[in-house]
Amino acid sequence: MEKKILDAKKAIDESLEEIQIIKLSNLTIYKEKLSRWKDRTVLKIKDKISDNESKSFNDKKFMSHRGLSMDFTEQDYMFESTTYYIDILTSLRDEITNHPNSILNPMSMPTSKRWEHYFELMNPKVIEFSKKQFIDGYISESVFSSFKEINVMVKNKYRTSAGLELDGKDLMMKAFGSEAPVIKLTDLDNITDNNIQEGYRFIFAGAMVAIRNPKAHDKITISEERGIHLLFLASLLFDKLNEAVN
Repeated sequence: MEKKILDAKKAIDESLEEIQIIKLSNLTIYKEKLSRWKDRTVLKIKDKISDNESKSFNDKKFMSHRGLSMDFTEQDYMFESTTYYIDILTSLRDEITNHPNSILNPMSMPTSKRWEHYFELMNPKVIEFSKKQFIDGYISESVFSSFKEINVMVKNKYRTSAGLELDGKDLMMKAFGSEAPVIKLTDLDNITDNNIQEGYRFIFAGAMVAIRNPKAHDKITISEERGIHLLFLASLLFDKLNEAVN
Protein backbone atom coordinates (compact mmCIF):
# COMPACT_ATOMS: atom_id res chain seq x y z
CA MET A 1 0.00 0.00 0.00
CA GLU A 2 2.84 2.39 0.82
CA LYS A 3 4.28 2.05 -2.72
CA LYS A 4 0.86 2.81 -4.27
CA ILE A 5 0.55 5.93 -2.13
CA LEU A 6 4.03 7.12 -3.09
CA ASP A 7 3.32 6.43 -6.77
CA ALA A 8 0.08 8.38 -6.54
CA LYS A 9 1.79 11.37 -4.93
CA LYS A 10 4.53 11.28 -7.56
CA ALA A 11 2.00 11.23 -10.40
CA ILE A 12 0.11 14.15 -8.88
CA ASP A 13 3.30 16.16 -8.35
CA GLU A 14 4.35 15.56 -11.97
CA SER A 15 0.95 16.65 -13.22
CA LEU A 16 1.02 19.75 -11.03
CA GLU A 17 4.47 20.65 -12.34
CA GLU A 18 3.32 20.34 -15.96
CA ILE A 19 0.20 22.43 -15.37
CA GLN A 20 2.19 25.11 -13.53
CA ILE A 21 4.57 25.37 -16.51
CA ILE A 22 1.62 25.88 -18.88
CA LYS A 23 0.17 28.49 -16.56
CA LEU A 24 3.41 30.40 -15.99
CA SER A 25 4.33 30.40 -19.67
CA ASN A 26 1.37 32.68 -20.29
CA LEU A 27 1.75 34.77 -17.14
CA THR A 28 2.56 37.98 -19.01
CA ILE A 29 -0.71 37.78 -20.92
CA TYR A 30 -2.63 36.99 -17.75
CA LYS A 31 -1.36 39.92 -15.70
CA GLU A 32 -3.24 42.48 -17.77
CA LYS A 33 -6.38 40.34 -17.78
CA LEU A 34 -6.24 39.74 -14.04
CA SER A 35 -5.92 43.45 -13.39
CA ARG A 36 -8.96 44.16 -15.52
CA TRP A 37 -10.93 41.36 -13.85
CA LYS A 38 -10.08 42.65 -10.39
CA ASP A 39 -11.16 46.17 -11.33
CA ARG A 40 -14.52 44.81 -12.42
CA THR A 41 -14.76 42.62 -9.29
CA VAL A 42 -15.55 39.57 -11.40
CA LEU A 43 -12.98 37.37 -9.69
CA LYS A 44 -15.30 36.96 -6.72
CA ILE A 45 -17.29 33.74 -6.88
CA LYS A 46 -20.95 34.68 -7.31
CA ASP A 47 -23.79 33.13 -5.34
CA LYS A 48 -25.86 33.05 -8.52
CA ILE A 49 -25.27 33.64 -12.19
CA SER A 50 -27.62 35.71 -14.31
CA ASP A 51 -30.14 34.22 -16.74
CA ASN A 52 -28.03 35.46 -19.62
CA GLU A 53 -24.93 33.71 -18.35
CA SER A 54 -26.78 30.49 -17.54
CA LYS A 55 -27.85 30.20 -21.18
CA SER A 56 -24.22 29.72 -22.17
CA PHE A 57 -22.69 26.35 -22.94
CA ASN A 58 -19.41 24.48 -22.47
CA ASP A 59 -16.47 26.86 -21.91
CA LYS A 60 -18.66 29.87 -21.19
CA LYS A 61 -20.64 27.88 -18.66
CA PHE A 62 -17.41 26.76 -16.98
CA MET A 63 -16.32 30.40 -16.69
CA SER A 64 -19.72 31.44 -15.36
CA HIS A 65 -19.65 28.79 -12.65
CA ARG A 66 -16.19 30.03 -11.71
CA GLY A 67 -17.66 33.53 -11.31
CA LEU A 68 -15.73 35.11 -14.17
CA SER A 69 -16.51 37.54 -16.95
CA MET A 70 -18.16 36.25 -20.11
CA ASP A 71 -15.77 38.46 -22.10
CA PHE A 72 -12.76 36.17 -22.26
CA THR A 73 -10.24 34.79 -24.70
CA GLU A 74 -8.67 31.37 -25.16
CA GLN A 75 -5.79 32.51 -22.93
CA ASP A 76 -8.24 33.53 -20.22
CA TYR A 77 -9.88 30.14 -20.35
CA MET A 78 -6.52 28.36 -20.17
CA PHE A 79 -5.56 30.36 -17.10
CA GLU A 80 -8.81 29.62 -15.29
CA SER A 81 -8.91 25.95 -16.27
CA THR A 82 -5.31 25.36 -15.18
CA THR A 83 -6.04 27.08 -11.89
CA TYR A 84 -9.08 24.85 -11.46
CA TYR A 85 -7.13 21.64 -12.06
CA ILE A 86 -4.28 22.79 -9.83
CA ASP A 87 -6.84 23.21 -7.04
CA ILE A 88 -8.27 19.74 -7.71
CA LEU A 89 -4.85 18.03 -7.80
CA THR A 90 -3.63 19.87 -4.71
CA SER A 91 -6.77 18.82 -2.84
CA LEU A 92 -6.27 15.22 -3.99
CA ARG A 93 -2.64 15.21 -2.85
CA ASP A 94 -3.66 16.56 0.55
CA GLU A 95 -6.37 13.93 0.81
CA ILE A 96 -3.93 11.10 0.08
CA THR A 97 -1.55 12.52 2.70
CA ASN A 98 -4.23 12.86 5.37
CA HIS A 99 -6.28 9.77 4.47
CA PRO A 100 -3.87 7.30 2.79
CA ASN A 101 -6.42 4.49 2.81
CA SER A 102 -8.58 6.46 0.42
CA ILE A 103 -6.31 5.59 -2.51
CA LEU A 104 -7.22 1.92 -2.08
CA ASN A 105 -10.80 2.49 -0.95
CA PRO A 106 -12.25 5.80 -2.18
CA MET A 107 -15.47 5.11 -0.28
CA SER A 108 -13.52 5.47 2.97
CA MET A 109 -13.05 9.18 2.29
CA PRO A 110 -15.32 11.61 4.17
CA THR A 111 -18.46 12.48 2.20
CA SER A 112 -17.47 16.15 1.99
CA LYS A 113 -14.18 15.26 0.28
CA ARG A 114 -15.44 12.43 -1.88
CA TRP A 115 -18.22 14.29 -3.65
CA GLU A 116 -17.74 18.01 -3.14
CA HIS A 117 -15.89 18.67 -6.40
CA TYR A 118 -18.82 17.32 -8.44
CA PHE A 119 -20.87 20.33 -7.44
CA GLU A 120 -18.48 22.51 -9.47
CA LEU A 121 -20.15 21.03 -12.56
CA MET A 122 -23.73 21.58 -11.43
CA ASN A 123 -26.21 24.39 -11.91
CA PRO A 124 -25.95 27.03 -9.14
CA LYS A 125 -29.50 26.18 -8.03
CA VAL A 126 -28.36 22.68 -7.03
CA ILE A 127 -25.55 24.22 -5.03
CA GLU A 128 -27.97 26.64 -3.39
CA PHE A 129 -30.66 24.13 -2.43
CA SER A 130 -28.86 20.79 -2.09
CA LYS A 131 -25.10 20.99 -1.60
CA LYS A 132 -25.01 21.60 2.17
CA GLN A 133 -27.59 18.90 2.88
CA PHE A 134 -25.68 16.41 0.73
CA ILE A 135 -22.30 17.17 2.29
CA ASP A 136 -23.87 16.91 5.76
CA GLY A 137 -25.08 13.43 4.88
CA TYR A 138 -28.77 14.13 4.22
CA ILE A 139 -28.72 12.60 0.74
CA SER A 140 -32.44 11.97 0.22
CA GLU A 141 -33.34 15.40 1.57
CA SER A 142 -30.81 17.09 -0.71
CA VAL A 143 -32.29 15.40 -3.79
CA PHE A 144 -35.83 16.29 -2.74
CA SER A 145 -34.86 19.94 -2.20
CA SER A 146 -33.66 20.43 -5.78
CA PHE A 147 -36.62 18.70 -7.41
CA LYS A 148 -38.99 20.58 -5.13
CA GLU A 149 -37.45 23.85 -6.34
CA ILE A 150 -37.84 22.75 -9.97
CA ASN A 151 -41.53 22.19 -9.28
CA VAL A 152 -41.81 25.61 -7.61
CA MET A 153 -40.12 27.40 -10.52
CA VAL A 154 -42.39 25.77 -13.10
CA LYS A 155 -45.47 26.31 -10.90
CA ASN A 156 -44.78 30.03 -10.51
CA LYS A 157 -44.29 30.51 -14.24
CA TYR A 158 -47.41 28.52 -15.09
CA ARG A 159 -49.53 30.35 -12.52
CA THR A 160 -48.37 33.72 -13.86
CA SER A 161 -49.05 32.78 -17.47
CA ALA A 162 -52.15 30.57 -17.25
CA GLY A 163 -53.65 31.72 -13.96
CA LEU A 164 -54.00 28.12 -12.80
CA GLU A 165 -52.56 26.23 -9.83
CA LEU A 166 -51.16 22.82 -10.76
CA ASP A 167 -48.49 20.59 -9.25
CA GLY A 168 -46.16 17.73 -10.07
CA LYS A 169 -46.81 15.57 -13.13
CA ASP A 170 -49.97 17.42 -14.21
CA LEU A 171 -48.12 20.72 -13.97
CA MET A 172 -45.23 19.53 -16.12
CA MET A 173 -47.48 18.00 -18.77
CA LYS A 174 -49.39 21.27 -19.10
CA ALA A 175 -46.46 23.69 -18.78
CA PHE A 176 -44.40 21.89 -21.43
CA GLY A 177 -47.42 20.84 -23.51
CA SER A 178 -46.94 20.37 -27.23
CA GLU A 179 -49.62 22.94 -28.10
CA ALA A 180 -48.80 26.53 -27.04
CA PRO A 181 -46.61 25.50 -24.07
CA VAL A 182 -46.11 28.01 -21.28
CA ILE A 183 -42.44 27.00 -21.17
CA LYS A 184 -40.87 26.61 -24.61
CA LEU A 185 -37.50 24.89 -24.69
CA THR A 186 -37.17 25.35 -28.46
CA ASP A 187 -38.66 27.57 -31.14
CA LEU A 188 -40.95 24.66 -32.18
CA ASP A 189 -40.26 25.42 -35.83
CA ASN A 190 -39.65 21.87 -37.00
CA ILE A 191 -39.94 18.20 -36.11
CA THR A 192 -36.68 18.16 -34.18
CA ASP A 193 -37.75 21.13 -32.05
CA ASN A 194 -41.08 19.48 -31.31
CA ASN A 195 -39.38 16.20 -30.39
CA ILE A 196 -37.05 17.98 -27.96
CA GLN A 197 -39.98 19.81 -26.36
CA GLU A 198 -42.01 16.62 -26.05
CA GLY A 199 -39.08 14.61 -24.73
CA TYR A 200 -38.25 17.06 -21.96
CA ARG A 201 -41.96 17.34 -21.15
CA PHE A 202 -41.91 13.68 -20.14
CA ILE A 203 -38.53 13.95 -18.41
CA PHE A 204 -39.81 16.78 -16.21
CA ALA A 205 -43.05 14.91 -15.52
CA GLY A 206 -41.22 11.65 -14.84
CA ALA A 207 -38.86 13.35 -12.43
CA MET A 208 -41.82 14.53 -10.37
CA VAL A 209 -43.43 11.07 -10.29
CA ALA A 210 -40.32 8.94 -9.82
CA ILE A 211 -38.04 11.21 -7.78
CA ARG A 212 -39.83 14.08 -6.03
CA ASN A 213 -43.10 12.38 -5.06
CA PRO A 214 -41.70 9.20 -3.44
CA LYS A 215 -39.40 11.27 -1.21
CA ALA A 216 -42.24 13.63 -0.31
CA HIS A 217 -44.57 10.83 0.83
CA ASP A 218 -42.30 8.06 2.12
CA LYS A 219 -39.05 7.66 4.02
CA ILE A 220 -36.63 6.64 1.27
CA THR A 221 -32.90 6.05 1.60
CA ILE A 222 -30.72 7.05 -1.34
CA SER A 223 -27.06 6.11 -1.65
CA GLU A 224 -24.45 8.81 -2.16
CA GLU A 225 -23.73 7.61 -5.71
CA ARG A 226 -27.40 7.60 -6.68
CA GLY A 227 -27.84 10.97 -4.99
CA ILE A 228 -25.11 12.50 -7.17
CA HIS A 229 -26.70 10.96 -10.28
CA LEU A 230 -30.08 12.48 -9.39
CA LEU A 231 -28.58 15.87 -8.61
CA PHE A 232 -26.92 15.91 -12.03
CA LEU A 233 -30.37 15.29 -13.50
CA ALA A 234 -31.76 18.16 -11.42
CA SER A 235 -28.89 20.32 -12.68
CA LEU A 236 -29.83 19.50 -16.29
CA LEU A 237 -33.47 20.42 -15.65
CA PHE A 238 -32.48 23.72 -14.03
CA ASP A 239 -30.31 24.42 -17.07
CA LYS A 240 -33.21 23.69 -19.43
CA LEU A 241 -35.45 26.08 -17.52
CA ASN A 242 -32.80 28.77 -17.83
CA GLU A 243 -32.50 28.08 -21.56
CA ALA A 244 -36.26 28.40 -22.19
CA VAL A 245 -36.96 30.66 -25.16
CA ASN A 246 -40.02 32.31 -23.61
